[in-house]
Amino acid sequence: MGRRPRGPQAKPPYECFSPAQNDARKAPEMENPHMRAVAALSVLALVAACQTPCPAPATGPINTSFRCEDGSLLNATFTRNPDSVRIAQEGYVVVDLPARVTGSGYRYNNNGAEFRGRANEARWTRPGAAETTCHEVQQ
Repeated sequence: MGRRPRGPQAKPPYECFSPAQNDARKAPEMENPHMRAVAALSVLALVAACQTPCPAPATGPINTSFRCEDGSLLNATFTRNPDSVRIAQEGYVVVDLPARVTGSGYRYNNNGAEFRGRANEARWTRPGAAETTCHEVQQ
């Protein structure tokens, strides 16, 4: 029956074909010089796409309003250069706070005032007042 020999006399699969048969088994599409050029250009195009710089982020101020649990309305103006927020709250003086490092979300504080949060919820603390939770007002 067509049993394959075992032991030292068995040939590895690549030795089962003659050199001419191995040449015939090569991928014919890569033997065509035009296909090689197309493949090379495709790789170059992909590499060039990775090199394209991303567009610069918006640097203008972003204005957002928050309604706080203490009933007040808070207006926050975020800027990138410098990275800060300007907080305007009804009945209080306007406060400018520089950005601080945080694990996630955002955090701005200075001289006892702190504005921090994530997504559309923030916590606001003003010196001499209790912390309040604020939610972004959808416009």
